[in-house]
Amino acid sequence: MKMIPAISVVLPVYNAERFVKEAIDSVLKQTFSDFELIVIDDGSSDSSVNIVKSFSDDRIVLVSNEVNKGLIYSLNLGFQMARGKYIVRMDADDVCFADRFQKQFDFMEVNPGVAVCGGQMEDYDGVKKINNVEINSPKLKASLLFTCVLSHPTVIMRSESIKSGNFLYDSRFLHSEDYELWSRIAREFKIANISDVILKYRFHPQQVSRVYSEVQIEGMKQCQKNQFDYIGLSVSNEELNLHSRISCLDFEMSEAFFVATQNWLIKLLDSPNIKEHYAHYSIKSVVGDWYYNICGELLNAKISIKKNILISPLTYRCLDISRLTKLLIKVVVK
Repeated sequence: MKMIPAISVVLPVYNAERFVKEAIDSVLKQTFSDFELIVIDDGSSDSSVNIVKSFSDDRIVLVSNEVNKGLIYSLNLGFQMARGKYIVRMDADDVCFADRFQKQFDFMEVNPGVAVCGGQMEDYDGVKKINNVEINSPKLKASLLFTCVLSHPTVIMRSESIKSGNFLYDSRFLHSEDYELWSRIAREFKIANISDVILKYRFHPQQVSRVYSEVQIEGMKQCQKNQFDYIGLSVSNEELNLHSRISCLDFEMSEAFFVATQNWLIKLLDSPNIKEHYAHYSIKSVVGDWYYNICGELLNAKISIKKNILISPLTYRCLDISRLTKLLIKVVVK
């Protein structure tokens, strides 16, 4: 019987013959070697399986679904099979930096309260995709009200935490399954990001975020609704749609949009139960981040909101002295 590994890598594969060899190579060449690589082929019709079989490394465990059952099924199967202390996610079209596992393992070992940890990515042109370098877990948790703060292919998860809460991906959230999962996990455990770039992320036309963008947005909206329900905040369809637009940076360039956004953010900030679920400074800081960005975009578009900004309670409640100063200078200059 094989020794229990420190890390179980879960790598779903579906018709990935163009990329999967490079992805597996990057896993097998890690400086941290105590892992198993669980490759789940989801009914590929190309040569993906043969490519996986061409590797002779006994750390590879290949499982083949007889028919295509989808990413969520394969991920949950991988989670259930994982024997390691930690579970690492990997996609068949990405490439790990050689020290990825070591850096994330070390972080998790000295931060036992963290259940999920992500990292930073760069694309194949060497451009960094900074997701959220905050190590401050309370702020990351509050940020989940607006967006997915962990890049799915970069995460490492603590198996004990995941399995103790039976945390699996929910098939109702196709193409936003990771966002929904992190939102549930963050209710019970800390989440974090390390500031290191640990993955090369491949952009191509077949990616979920491009092919299924509308479905993904609807899934994200439902994730946000579930979070509001959990904290006992009643939201109308209009408020939910507005929140979704804010989260997707789909700002309407009008004073009316600014006023509606201000009113909604104040309602969120003043929700009676909000302090029971989020550290006050973290929710205030997160609301301030989004408010500051919206103010900047509308001011740059020369929308007449200067007076609104000067009298808005958000300006003085949510912005630290540095951002408050910058915003007031913009109001004068623009």
